[in-house]
Amino acid sequence: MAYYAATRNNALSKTLLVLTGMVFWLSFVVRTYVWVVLLGSSGPIVAMFKSIGFDPAPRLLYTSFASNIGLTHIMLPYMILSLYAVMKNIDPSLSRAAAGLGASPFRSFALIFLPLSLPGIANGCLLCIIFCLGFYVTPELLGSPSDRMIAGMISVELLELLDWQRAAAMAVILLVLTVALLVVYDRFLGIDRIWR
Repeated sequence: MAYYAATRNNALSKTLLVLTGMVFWLSFVVRTYVWVVLLGSSGPIVAMFKSIGFDPAPRLLYTSFASNIGLTHIMLPYMILSLYAVMKNIDPSLSRAAAGLGASPFRSFALIFLPLSLPGIANGCLLCIIFCLGFYVTPELLGSPSDRMIAGMISVELLELLDWQRAAAMAVILLVLTVALLVVYDRFLGIDRIWR
């Protein structure tokens, strides 16, 4: 989607960008509740499974599948926009020059466009991973207790078990993981490339 929007200048590419941006108008809590309705036992997806002969229909809500779907839906716009920002600045004459020298579209993409897109891929991955490290609401509403992420575990330790020391230790681990990701990113790609 980011590739199409960055390399085409037509109404569809602009519409895709607007639709991607419109997702940010809704809170991620609202988007998570939409998935609760869609994947619930009386939701349209389960009804579709029943209509094609799955009886009983598979349980979708409160599974790792539901949690992964919700997280992907919430993080996808961040990844798309990170990729788009980098891909839009790649000079299209490079691909045309490769085609003029006999490169196939796939070879041109693999050897020219993709390597130049790597900073956007890395930025999007870093952004999504750091956001997901601290996700609390989506895994709690869509996933099972065994699928809790570290923020959910910290909440349980703090609010239910009242084990403040363990919660503090887990919070420090979360902070160290986040800083370690930033250090690794800076070491290999350079933090200053994020804002170029």
